[in-house]
Amino acid sequence: MAAIQPLKINGNKCVFFLLVVLYHYRLMDLQGERSVIDNHDTEAIVNRRATITLPPDKSSFAFDCNNIGEIELVKPMGKGVTKETYLGKYKGEEYAVQFVTKDVISVKDCVGNLKSWEVAAGHARTCTALPLMKIMKGILIAMQLNHPNLIRLVGFCAKGETVESEDSDNLSTKSGVVAVYEYAEKLTIQNIELLDWEQRLAIAIDMSDMLQYLEESRLGSILALEFGEKHVLMGKDNRIRLIDFDDFDGAERSCDRPKHKLFKCNCENGVCKGHNAKSNMFRFQRSFADALLDEPVLDSSRKEKILKKTRRLLRKYNITATVLKQRLTALL
Repeated sequence: MAAIQPLKINGNKCVFFLLVVLYHYRLMDLQGERSVIDNHDTEAIVNRRATITLPPDKSSFAFDCNNIGEIELVKPMGKGVTKETYLGKYKGEEYAVQFVTKDVISVKDCVGNLKSWEVAAGHARTCTALPLMKIMKGILIAMQLNHPNLIRLVGFCAKGETVESEDSDNLSTKSGVVAVYEYAEKLTIQNIELLDWEQRLAIAIDMSDMLQYLEESRLGSILALEFGEKHVLMGKDNRIRLIDFDDFDGAERSCDRPKHKLFKCNCENGVCKGHNAKSNMFRFQRSFADALLDEPVLDSSRKEKILKKTRRLLRKYNITATVLKQRLTALL
């Protein structure tokens, strides 16, 4: 009998296929819950919802491959390592539209190593697999998280694994992955410092609530690797929005000692428990705490003591998001 040959898979070619499979499995999971609802099985509904939090229903998305081309691309808003963001307009409403172009850093570097786009054309998936995977990762995470301070996904279209060599303003002709999010404005530290105390406190409470949500999410404790000034925007409802879900990480740091020196987290089964939550708090303290909590005019000595101790705990990274939210709420 002939020996069975191992199956060889090209890693770059299967990345997009794997993401599509994961997406369809997610839809199958939701369809299972909806079939339970249709059959009026109350106990099954309760049991399933103990472990599943419904993301936005597919039908609730404003855009898909059928109408995404109707969005008018107005101007570029920003360009990063793996994606470019454009301001889009549809029936008078503004949106943030993300897709991969040949001008994003990772693709340009890859093409540069291959000398030219023409040469790279034969290796298109080599240059675009990672950025397309990152955009799809952001979409999948956005579909499973639901919090008012996380930017809201309003639609997407996934067509293939390559991007065009020539830029086009027509979204319907783009072959890769296009993601559409609600529009939000840039928020700088200087903007924050100009706000009055009540507005700054409201933002701080929103951030603490969001950090608590990320720590306790259905995906596990999530590390927001890019939780900084460039990645927190202001929504049209005057509440903050955290963006760039493709940089979220649900894996806690590995460790080999009972008390890991980084954030003094407990090492359990080779995992630094609580690392992600404490790392998020570190980023909050480093990027936002001073601007949000500096020199308020408080109406009682009790509130002054609460704030003073809160800031001391933040500087030592010795406070959880839950406790931070409780202490900030007490300042209202």
